[in-house]
Amino acid sequence: MATISLSSIHTSPSSLRLLSSYSSQNTPTLSFYSHTKPSLSFSSVSLKPITTARSRTLTVVSAFGKLSETEPIPLPPAPEEIAGKFPSESGVYAVYDQSDVLQFIGITRSIAASVLAHRKSVPELCCSVKVCSEVFALN
Repeated sequence: MATISLSSIHTSPSSLRLLSSYSSQNTPTLSFYSHTKPSLSFSSVSLKPITTARSRTLTVVSAFGKLSETEPIPLPPAPEEIAGKFPSESGVYAVYDQSDVLQFIGITRSIAASVLAHRKSVPELCCSVKVCSEVFALN
């Protein structure tokens, strides 16, 4: 009578050895044993953040003046005139309605483009704008 016993779930044919043994009654038994431990191979996982050698630029921006000290600029009726009236540089701006109530304060890279966007999205809330475009940038 022959018996087959596997001691490992993950075995390969090269790791099996055939052993023949005889019991006390001289009945042959056939057993397969794996003497190697099953190897679990994991792909390498690293929990360290990947850092690359690159230079980073630090930009410091400071606006001079106060919006409260600037005069409001009335918005022109035609959207095409906004680009001529407002600077296309970066700065701080405040949008006021017809009653001179503050509606929005923003920091932008292009004051003219931002004012135009406000005019298109909420024209009833855009009557005048105060601008502070004196910007000092340090790289």
